[in-house]
Amino acid sequence: AASTSFGLSLPTCLDGLQFYTSSDMQLLDRVVVGTTVQAAGNLTLGNDSRLANVRVGGNLTLGDRDRVVNSAVVQGTVSEGHQDTVGTLTTGAVSACTLPQISVTADMTNNVTVGLGQTDTIQPGSYGTITVQSRGTLVLMPGTYQLLNLATQPDAVIVMQGATSILVGSGGIQLSDRTAFAITDASVVANILIATSGPVSLGTDLTLVGTWVAPTAAVKIQARTSLDGAFYALSLILDNDLNSLTY
Repeated sequence: AASTSFGLSLPTCLDGLQFYTSSDMQLLDRVVVGTTVQAAGNLTLGNDSRLANVRVGGNLTLGDRDRVVNSAVVQGTVSEGHQDTVGTLTTGAVSACTLPQISVTADMTNNVTVGLGQTDTIQPGSYGTITVQSRGTLVLMPGTYQLLNLATQPDAVIVMQGATSILVGSGGIQLSDRTAFAITDASVVANILIATSGPVSLGTDLTLVGTWVAPTAAVKIQARTSLDGAFYALSLILDNDLNSLTY
């Protein structure tokens, strides 16, 4: 992840981490992560998952047939299941990373609703609530957006035309099933930031891009979600069949 984006600076200790939690993390079955996972607390894996690298400040618990391709650094204990494979296992200290606090100036007089099956384009600025209804498409021009709450209904699409930061306040983020975040230029994925000081609720079968930061949220990334980017939160559960692309 880039260490700096519009409106928010990320600590360099997050560089190279695809998932980070300041407490515990749990991966369910058949989760694929292309780079590094770090939990400041405990990390628990289900079955048949494949990860490149793991760093664990607490204890590491493996299920069955899990594979850590390169290395695992664990400060606490390691419990293995059946037929697990770990490239290089090291016992040692794992330093925690402090997630940044999210400060937002929202404009509650400036709300946006994209109607059922409609398309709307907005410019950077301050907003209250942004809602994208079913099969609606919201197009964001490059820049920084500050808002209280972001919510979508099923099959909504949010398209980012360039480097974009979406900073969401205490209302948090609620994404319904099959919501897709899209970028028109794949080269800007490292310059896409979605951050919130509030809760995060995610549906199934999502398409997510960019760096997601939720320092106070316990987040479950639901089944069959695809992430081209990184996710940093208080705690994380990665549901079955999550595929996280190399970032």
